[in-house]
Amino acid sequence: MIRQIGLMCVVPAVALITGTAFGAANDMTPATSTAGPNVNPPYMQQGNDFPTGLVHDWATANAMATRARAVYRQADTDLAVAVRRAQLRFEQSADYQHALTAERDAYNDYTAAREKALASLSTNEKYQAIIHLRDETGAKLSASRMHKGGSETILAMATLKMQYASDARAIEVQLLADNSDVKAARQKMLAASQRVSDMRHQLDGAIRDSAEIASARKVLAQARIDMETTDSYAWSAAVAGSNAVYYAYYLHRLDQGYYAPWGPAANVGYGYGGYGTPFWNR
Repeated sequence: MIRQIGLMCVVPAVALITGTAFGAANDMTPATSTAGPNVNPPYMQQGNDFPTGLVHDWATANAMATRARAVYRQADTDLAVAVRRAQLRFEQSADYQHALTAERDAYNDYTAAREKALASLSTNEKYQAIIHLRDETGAKLSASRMHKGGSETILAMATLKMQYASDARAIEVQLLADNSDVKAARQKMLAASQRVSDMRHQLDGAIRDSAEIASARKVLAQARIDMETTDSYAWSAAVAGSNAVYYAYYLHRLDQGYYAPWGPAANVGYGYGGYGTPFWNR
């Protein structure tokens, strides 16, 4: 809008210098305004300088731009639908479903083997003693916080609790590392997860190589070019039409209408030489 206002102010001055009138779009010679009390006013002239062609072009360009934007949105939607359709075909395929099932079963087997191995720690006296000390220290830490004990005491108990928990965790890790069933289940789970990951990478490649998706992307790219072109054309037509209307008004800014001060119907009041205005005596 700011650019249009600026051009609207510049074009009339340029037109005066070059002698070019936007009203010439209708093959009509614009009338030169020479109205005044001592000359024949331009209301006698019957020329029409309204820039009909440019205004119509403005409306047409706006309609074209609107259609181009709609086509672009539709092309963008078509591309998204094509990609999603390829993803659904992949996700619903028998191979991918089988890989997901294998991954889920391998994870369940690993969890079961891990829990079975950790259950053996219930008879490990050292481990149980560490767990007891950890829980006891945690209870004392909570009581000290509730009674707002000294910060040094709270810090010491928190550090001791963390040490007990770290010792217990070290025993668990060593036990799981030495258990053959847990190691086998873990390897099976990792292999199943890698299989699913590889299939998903294959989907990415299939989407890039899909002729349907490539065609949809080409259509979207062309729609983007058309949208930008028609938007530029609509803006240019808007500027030209706005300047033409303003300039047509500028040409006739001094024209006298039928009831103007020097118009043909101004025969009452204080007229000059038979001209006047019917509004002067009201």
